[in-house]
Amino acid sequence: IRKTDQRNHPDKYADQPKLIEILNSDQVLAYGEKPIQWDIPDILPSKARVIFGSAPKMGKTFTALDMAISLATGSKFLNYFDIPSPKKVLFFEKEDSRELVGNRLRKLKNGRGLDAVENLSFTFDKKIKVDDPKWIEPLKKALDTVKPDIVFFDTFRRIHGLDENTSEEMEKICEILDQIMEDHGCSVILIHHLNKASSNSQPLDELLSLRGSSALAGWADAALIFRKGAGNHRTVNLILKHATPVESFTFEIVDGIESISLNWVGKTKEFWNAKN
Repeated sequence: IRKTDQRNHPDKYADQPKLIEILNSDQVLAYGEKPIQWDIPDILPSKARVIFGSAPKMGKTFTALDMAISLATGSKFLNYFDIPSPKKVLFFEKEDSRELVGNRLRKLKNGRGLDAVENLSFTFDKKIKVDDPKWIEPLKKALDTVKPDIVFFDTFRRIHGLDENTSEEMEKICEILDQIMEDHGCSVILIHHLNKASSNSQPLDELLSLRGSSALAGWADAALIFRKGAGNHRTVNLILKHATPVESFTFEIVDGIESISLNWVGKTKEFWNAKN
C-alpha cells in the first residue's frame, strides 16, 4: 500500500529521509587516498564550498568576476595562476545592475585581450532567495539549463531571508547550499562581507573576521580574505581546510579607460619588503 501511495503521490514523500549510508573503515580510507582536484591549483578546490570575504568597496566583486572569466575561458587568474581546463560558470548577481556588470565585464575582457567570454552566464533577478520554497523549482531549472561547474552568489546576504547572526538559521542556509552542490555537482562561491570590527585589522583566525555566525566559517572548504594595501594593491589571505594554502599574496588593480586588469605582483611579505 505504501509503495502504491508513493507512486501516486511522490511529493508527499519527497522530504522524508533516505536510507542512512554506512561505510566501513576501508571504504573511508579509500576516499582519503583520492588526490584533491583543483579548478585553480593551490587556490580553488573542485566542487568546494568557498567564501570571498572583504570589507565594502574593496573590489571583491571585480576579483570574483576576474576569477569567473579565468575559469570560463581557461586564461590565467590574476595573470599568474594557471587554469587546468575551462569550466561552465553561473554568476548570480544580486547587488549590481546589468549595466554596471556589463561595463566591468567588457573592461576585464579587454584587459585580457579576449574577443569573447564563453561558458559564463549571469542572472540578475534580485528576488531570488534560496530559502524561499517558491524559488526551489526556478533555481533548479536555471541550474539544470546551464549545468555549471561553479556557481557564484553576489552577495551572500542577498540570497536568503534569515538572520546571519543566528547559527541555527545559517546552518539551514548551509544545508540548502550543500543540497545545490550535491544535486548539480558544482562548487559554490559566496561573496561576503567582513564584520566591522575586523575590516581594518587582521585577527589570528581570518575566518572569524567573516560577518555573521561562525557556522558559515565552519561550512567553508576554502576562503579568500581580501585586505586593502597601498593604492590599488590588495592582499589575499587564503584558508584551505583540506590542503596547505599558498602564502599570502598581493595583486594590483590596473584601471584604464577601456580596460581593467588584475595582476599578481608577488608574495605579500616579499613584495612589501622589496617596496620598503
